[in-house]
Amino acid sequence: MILVTGATGRLGQAVCRRLLQKGFKTRALVRKGAMTGFSQGRVSGWKAAKRLYELAPKVQDGFLAARESGWRVQGNEHLLQKGVEPFVGDVTDAKSLSGACKGVDTVIHLAASLDFMGGREKLFAINSTGTENIANAASDAGVKHFILASSISVYGKNIAGEKIDENSPTVPTTDYGASKLASEQSASNFSSRMRITALRIGVVYGPGFNDGYMAVFRMLKKGKMRILGAGGNIIPFVHADDVADAIMLAAGAKSCTPGMEIYNIVQNETLSQSQILKLAAEAVGAAPPTRHTDARLAWVAASAMAHGARLFGKRPKMQPEYVEILSSDRRISPARAQKKLGWTARVKLGDGINQMAGEFLKSEGIVK
Repeated sequence: MILVTGATGRLGQAVCRRLLQKGFKTRALVRKGAMTGFSQGRVSGWKAAKRLYELAPKVQDGFLAARESGWRVQGNEHLLQKGVEPFVGDVTDAKSLSGACKGVDTVIHLAASLDFMGGREKLFAINSTGTENIANAASDAGVKHFILASSISVYGKNIAGEKIDENSPTVPTTDYGASKLASEQSASNFSSRMRITALRIGVVYGPGFNDGYMAVFRMLKKGKMRILGAGGNIIPFVHADDVADAIMLAAGAKSCTPGMEIYNIVQNETLSQSQILKLAAEAVGAAPPTRHTDARLAWVAASAMAHGARLFGKRPKMQPEYVEILSSDRRISPARAQKKLGWTARVKLGDGINQMAGEFLKSEGIVK
């Protein structure tokens, strides 16, 4: 049995699909708000989740109250695939995790906050304390392997020109990066009792990963996008499908002896910001940008836009973190993952950009 946290997220859905295809019994840890509809009266939203908690004591160890009581997920199949067993709980609530890891051999911990402007406290509560809570529950239940979705943000962004591998210093420059490094440290506390595999994932892109990318496509289409700085910086992208591949390879590892291993999961293909923007512009039928702007000024403008959007209760289309991602030079090596996991990114950057450009053109009504 494999437990997946963050299973209703974009990456979590892809991982659950693959686990089911490979024949793995799969359980998903889902928060109350993620469960929207059930049979037996189609109780929905908060009422459905509340009913699950009311039923839980009637089932041994609170295990799969929905399933054991004859309830099933309905109307939310796009979030939780048929065949995945739901367990209602929250990584920030240690008590709600009781029984979540019963009978589980491997935990794939994907749940995390990417709310870059949500504040340090929120990021650490979910990313660091949340990891500690689920790792502790896994350890107590005798789980053998704990796979953590970490981030290359742990290296920071002040690494221009350096070749970064897993032995490089971790000096995060953002609260998000610091929270992901703290999550690794939380997991490492249990490395004497189970195998910990931390995957430091690059800048994820692909269908469904629209935040930030759609705004760039829109500016390219309108001829308003500018190259940030000189444009020669390397951006360590990785396609969502390739991340799912890496997770599956880690989950299939034969050795689960206690200890900790870390892998960088990024494309080996190195293209500069200018080259990437050129590919993206061509994919939406626009001229590649030629004008440059100071990255620091772009960061200030993005910050003002993000704060303004939040002030009016809207989701920011552009954030300062996106500017940093686009303008930072980060040359990350995936050599260890290639050698020890047998992982290699399959999706070419140009192909992945074309996929996302297609989604953008459809969303704008430019193509059907």
